[in-house]
Amino acid sequence: MSSKERSAALLVEMISNLEALLIKEGLEQEDATRVAQETVDQVRKDFGGEQFYFPRGDSLDVSLSHHKIYAKFRGHNHVELAKEFNVSVTHVYRIVKTITDLEKARRQPELF
Repeated sequence: MSSKERSAALLVEMISNLEALLIKEGLEQEDATRVAQETVDQVRKDFGGEQFYFPRGDSLDVSLSHHKIYAKFRGHNHVELAKEFNVSVTHVYRIVKTITDLEKARRQPELF
């Protein structure tokens, strides 16, 4: 398969994946196809010809998981969250403290 063929196959696969996700979210087939094609077309126009590393997103997955734990935290459910997210109770405490500190810093910047 030539480089041009691989590039075209990648774009078609991106459209197909986006379309499937949009349909799963409730869009009609026609609308999902249009939005998927427009999205990939915009990405192609913005980044076409550039070479870049497309990360797997492991750190994003971890961050999203941590924020889910924080959102479900009710002050006394550390053990329940540890079981649900398959992490230690200590890790839940650490996540809650870290995000609490970040939220506090965001809302209450230092005066000096």
